[in-house]
Amino acid sequence: MEDLNEMVGEAEDAFFTIKSFKQNQVIERVFKPPTAVEAYINLDIGNRDKELDEIRLVIADYAFANTTGAERNDNTIIMCMSLRWVKNKFVRYVDYIESWPGSDSIGANDRVRELRYDYKADYVIQDQRSGGEVLFNHMTELLPKPERGDNWNPHGLTITDHLEYQVVSESKLGDLRMRTVDPDAIPCVIPVIGTSELNHLCWVELKKQLETDNIKFPISMGERQDQLEDSGEYFTMSVEEIGDELAPYGEVDLLIQEAVNLRAELKMDKVYLREPRSGTKDRVIVLAYGNYIASLIENVWKKQMQKSSYDLNKIQLVW
Repeated sequence: MEDLNEMVGEAEDAFFTIKSFKQNQVIERVFKPPTAVEAYINLDIGNRDKELDEIRLVIADYAFANTTGAERNDNTIIMCMSLRWVKNKFVRYVDYIESWPGSDSIGANDRVRELRYDYKADYVIQDQRSGGEVLFNHMTELLPKPERGDNWNPHGLTITDHLEYQVVSESKLGDLRMRTVDPDAIPCVIPVIGTSELNHLCWVELKKQLETDNIKFPISMGERQDQLEDSGEYFTMSVEEIGDELAPYGEVDLLIQEAVNLRAELKMDKVYLREPRSGTKDRVIVLAYGNYIASLIENVWKKQMQKSSYDLNKIQLVW
């Protein structure tokens, strides 16, 4: 925003509002991925412990080196989202976002596996478009990381057994299961293939959750920098440390900028969101996919709780 001298403002026919984001920027400390040394010695770096009734997701939308000049969505985006059960629903928390160069899709794929382990994620939501299937094959292979010592699980990842959370056909899921290389792969992957129908459902569900204040975001990068300066911590940090600290908050600023500049169009009764000529929508797509899967999980939890909740006083014994 500063480099291009762009103001944060909604498009004239914007689908999302700035207010729905800004009033929910309440997370002061994002998830902090450990360094290789911190992971090796299993150092406590202050990340929040996972709760018993909490589900965690790692969502990835991959970019590839052959992205054309006409396409601006050329960065892999990886998001960590926690779902915390509050009063019969999941409140979504965007705990961390990072971007990865599209020229290193294999490296991004391995990074997703690192974040799944460090974040203690239950599911990995993986984009399957274009080269996504090739990356899925790589994800199912063993991945040794001796530099992490005992703090690592090298087994590959494969399709989760929870069919209720899936958004692609059973035939496609069967094909992906057959591609799994590691026979002891961890079943946690939820593949996504964007279609007009799925994207419509994702956009509508995201707007619903935003308007009901059910998605929480980190504070802005400027606010986080002010906090560091006020505490004096900012002046003891190196340039690299400051960059690493502020980057996830900057990604959220970019996410909001993307979202509020998307223009809504209706095509055959389905919502289609178009980014401006110089804009992107890769971050908000990751948010939309993660939020939609969160709603599927929430629906299953509600059904299970409804079945398990009954009043013993209403039971009539038949003799």
